[in-house]
Amino acid sequence: APNDFGAAEARTNGVTLNWTATGDDGWCGNASGYELRVSDRPIVDGEAAQGQVSFDQATPVGAASPSATGTIESANISLVPAGSERQLYFALKVKDNVGNLSEIRTASANIPAASLAFEDNIDGQAANWTPDQGWAQVEEAGRGKVWTDSPDGQYGSGANSSLTTRAISLENYTNSTLIFDAKHSLESGYDKVHVEASTDGENWSSLQQLTGDSEWATHSLDLSAFDGQNVQLRFRLTSDSSVNSDGFYLDNVVIAGDHNPPPPPPQEPPQQPPSQG
Repeated sequence: APNDFGAAEARTNGVTLNWTATGDDGWCGNASGYELRVSDRPIVDGEAAQGQVSFDQATPVGAASPSATGTIESANISLVPAGSERQLYFALKVKDNVGNLSEIRTASANIPAASLAFEDNIDGQAANWTPDQGWAQVEEAGRGKVWTDSPDGQYGSGANSSLTTRAISLENYTNSTLIFDAKHSLESGYDKVHVEASTDGENWSSLQQLTGDSEWATHSLDLSAFDGQNVQLRFRLTSDSSVNSDGFYLDNVVIAGDHNPPPPPPQEPPQQPPSQG
């Protein structure tokens, strides 16, 4: 197992882990795979004590196939930004060609708090939003109010209907991330909710398409292409001419990122009095 496993960089929306590739047998040959885990508690091999989590209980995250022995390996782990600083723990095991796992290597990282450029739990007034006809806020058990496209039942055929935010300033933001909770019941592959962004309210870029059925889930989408600009978001439901369903529900919309205040303006040098001739 590598001895230099550690966090090289911690951001509001992710962590980069580095280590040196070991071989299949010590420093000989190529290992066959990595098992990488993350938790909000320290990760241990074997049985976990109070306040710990075992390697098997920790959440698996993907890592690339091993490179040649001695190569510096890197794994980028995406995180949903949070409004407060937090500590995360990581663990790595190396797998050999017959499936044996190495001893555990662990690391931790302080994840900085994200700044919020936009936050709406949908429970208040609709001032942040422009709904097309049909969209409404409805009560949802355990959540308070949520937005939906078809509050009175199923959406219609041939729908093309949007819920659009006001313009949101991402000035001095980097690593901007859109986070929202959604559930949906849509004809799979034919009826969709398009999550889109625009800097001018006319030309829209697709961020994600949702289709099929899903219970409430948290979605996290990269908005860094819009860092430093004003951006509007919209959730646009489209349907074909047959098979309608219950539609789309939206809650807890946040844009988070790293807020870097602008540098202070340069100070004018003091004026020298004219020299007396």
